[in-house]
Amino acid sequence: MSLKKRILIAVIILVVLAAAAVAGIIIWMKSPGIHIFGWFGNIDITEECYYFDENGRNGTASVRISGSVNTKKGIFKGTVSVEGDTELEARLEKIPGEGVDEFAFVSLDGDGEGYPDEYVLYYYGMMYEEKDGALMPHIDYEYLVRMNDNGDFILIASKDKGDGSFAHRFTLVNASDEKEAEEWFDISQEKTD
Repeated sequence: MSLKKRILIAVIILVVLAAAAVAGIIIWMKSPGIHIFGWFGNIDITEECYYFDENGRNGTASVRISGSVNTKKGIFKGTVSVEGDTELEARLEKIPGEGVDEFAFVSLDGDGEGYPDEYVLYYYGMMYEEKDGALMPHIDYEYLVRMNDNGDFILIASKDKGDGSFAHRFTLVNASDEKEAEEWFDISQEKTD
C-alpha cells in the first residue's frame, strides 16, 4: 500500500472519529438532565418535588426546567414551570409577546456540603410598563433555582410585595428523600433570610 493511500485512510479515520465525538457530545447535551460543557449547556429536567409553604411541607408538585445555558454570558434561555402555580403562568400569559425569554444563570463554586449550589438560575415573570414614554421592566414573580450536576435542585418562588421587596410564596425541593428535602429547605430559608 502506498504512502498516499495510508495518509488518506488515516485522514478518513480521523474525520470519522471527530464526527462521532461531536455527535456524541450533542446527543449527551440534549439528553435529560443538567449538562454543562465549557461555556455551553442544556437543562432538561422534569421532577416530582417536595412542596413547602410558609407553614412547612405541604405535599408535592411537578417541576419542569428546560432550556439552554451560556455560562460565560450568564444566560438561560428556556422555561421553568411549576405544576399548579397559576399566578406566574397567568402573569407570563397576560401580555403575550411582551417580556423576556432570557434569564440569568450563574456558575458557583459550591460549598461542598451536598446542598445544590453549583448553579443558580433566576427565572421571572417580567412585564413592561410605560414610564416617561419608555418601556421599563417590572418583575412581579421570581423563581430562584439552586441546582447541581446531579439534577438535585431547590426552587424558591417569590412575589413582589409592591414596595420593592419580595415575599416567599413556596419552596420546591428535588432531593433523594424527604429527610434530605427538609434539611435543604431549612438551609434555603437561612440563605434567604
